[in-house]
Amino acid sequence: MARKLSEDKIRKLKWDATKRTKAGNAPKFQWHDDPEVAGHHIRLYPPKASGQSSKVFYVKYGPDVGRKVYRIGPWGEWPLQEARDRARRVSKDFYSKGIDPNQSRQEKIQQAKAKLTVKELADEYIEAHPVPVWSLSYRKANETHAKKLTKDFGSRLAETLGKDDLRPLFVRIKKDTPAQAKLFRGFVNRMYDWGMDEELLPDMINPAILVRSKSKAKSQYQDPPAVERDRVLESDKGEATALFDMLKDYDPLFTHMAKLYLLLGFRNAELREADWAHIDLDNRLIKNVQPKGGEQNSYRAYLCDMAIDCLKGLGLGKIEEGPIFPAEGLHKSVDEPRSNWSYWYRTISKDPRMPLSGEGEHIQIHDLRRTAITWLQEMRCDDDERTIFKGSRPSGVTARNYSHGKREYVHQRCTLAIEERLLDVLAGREKTMFDPWRNPKQTTGPAS
Repeated sequence: MARKLSEDKIRKLKWDATKRTKAGNAPKFQWHDDPEVAGHHIRLYPPKASGQSSKVFYVKYGPDVGRKVYRIGPWGEWPLQEARDRARRVSKDFYSKGIDPNQSRQEKIQQAKAKLTVKELADEYIEAHPVPVWSLSYRKANETHAKKLTKDFGSRLAETLGKDDLRPLFVRIKKDTPAQAKLFRGFVNRMYDWGMDEELLPDMINPAILVRSKSKAKSQYQDPPAVERDRVLESDKGEATALFDMLKDYDPLFTHMAKLYLLLGFRNAELREADWAHIDLDNRLIKNVQPKGGEQNSYRAYLCDMAIDCLKGLGLGKIEEGPIFPAEGLHKSVDEPRSNWSYWYRTISKDPRMPLSGEGEHIQIHDLRRTAITWLQEMRCDDDERTIFKGSRPSGVTARNYSHGKREYVHQRCTLAIEERLLDVLAGREKTMFDPWRNPKQTTGPAS
């Protein structure tokens, strides 16, 4: 009997070079069945030069003789559960309604021969990646990129767009919002690659390749350099104390939110889009379902007493489903989470009591996560522990030492250590709270 697939098992699948066909040849792909859904399987392709193998979901359908195969999509772009749902839908449509998915795909190809416009291609691309294949925030960001593209080229035939057309728009975005220029170009690049893979476009030079990748010459069409932000709440200046004192004059939502970002180490959208269904209160855990890298990297973070108190203030015990931070405000029965923290940036950040750096930088949401990691460093947590707290996996030899359960335990220790420091902040001890670790004559703290 085939072993049940899981995200972790798929991640560990490797090409077996010893396997051969009956004729003694290396197979074109290696097949792993998913007993959860009839006909559903994943194909592992030979490693590329990078050593990585493509893993693609397929589903078999039709009569026992001459069965057909439908390509769902690559793992990573399609999480396992979404691929299963798609496989079930394909089978149900075929057996109940007589809809052949491959014929439906051919119809799309025939429609493409009528030549898609840029707007039609963008619509097709976004429609093919519903939530949770893309996270809600990632989808909305791509919709914004699509609007910028279609504003200038919406009615243009997609296959006629070239780098010379795209360059002026890229330069304009780079001038107005430098951080968005690379993201915009990446969106166009992926959209055109997808269009060619799906045979909605003929093979062509991707218009998002604005300069030769190996060119060392400076060019206005190169992606802007990444801006390294290192702003944190500086304990020596009592900045966390000042921040939480200031937040007392605002909706308690923002105090709860700031504490949770520090305690959990989640990125902006990871907490903002979290759902009550992601909480396992019996085991004091919350699941980060869409971390960096997608659902296959999901993990569970520990909920300390302070985190649970914050969640109670947001509705824990009263609300069982829906977003923790709903778009319409707390305790509202809506399905959409907040799309941003606009009030923080529009109002709170401009409060004269907001801690500012020497360069005049206020505290942004992501700075809270960075602050938590800095606190762990102050308490002598090692690189692996900080990496696990951030939701990543240690690399190299040490990665083998961390089982799933041990990673959760490490995250718990880190969260409890940060909770202790937050209690120091709230008690007015922020400026001296790291003295036990800075003074070698004193005993180190619990996270050393």
